[in-house]
Amino acid sequence: MRLFIAINFPQEVKKEIVSLRDDLRRQSERGTFTSSENLHLTLVFLGEVDSPLLPAVNAAMSEVEFPPLRLKITHQGRFPSRDGDIRWLGFEENKDLLKLQRDLTAALKSHGFQVDERPYKPHLTLGRRIAAPALKGKNPPLPEVITVESSKISLMLSRRIDGRLNYKELHTYKAIGE
Repeated sequence: MRLFIAINFPQEVKKEIVSLRDDLRRQSERGTFTSSENLHLTLVFLGEVDSPLLPAVNAAMSEVEFPPLRLKITHQGRFPSRDGDIRWLGFEENKDLLKLQRDLTAALKSHGFQVDERPYKPHLTLGRRIAAPALKGKNPPLPEVITVESSKISLMLSRRIDGRLNYKELHTYKAIGE
């Protein structure tokens, strides 16, 4: 099973993000754009995990306490590539989010999982392999800050169904006091 831990967004937030994604699509000659149902903020990517290890993932997640989060999407960015840019939305620095991600990583490591050691850079991918000459390599400003309220984290299964990437929520864990 290909797994990751994420924060999923409410429908009203997804609508705002989809509007930005569609603006990017209109300005692009080509690219693969994230479907609206797959919009999320990854906290920890686990990769391939054998199903007998699923209880250990759940145990690690249940050990982590976190307050309800108020996240702000404040800017756009890009990772340049020869095949086309990865375009994304970035979040204002949030100490509670960074602590949650560190705590999840530590809990997973204590249960024997190997996780990425690179510094966490919270972002939401709008698309990959994007060629947008109209943007001239720039990141346009957001029309307004998008606020995301979240009181849960989710263990997600990633799979391809009929050639399309599909995410399924397996378990959720709630913030303190929820």
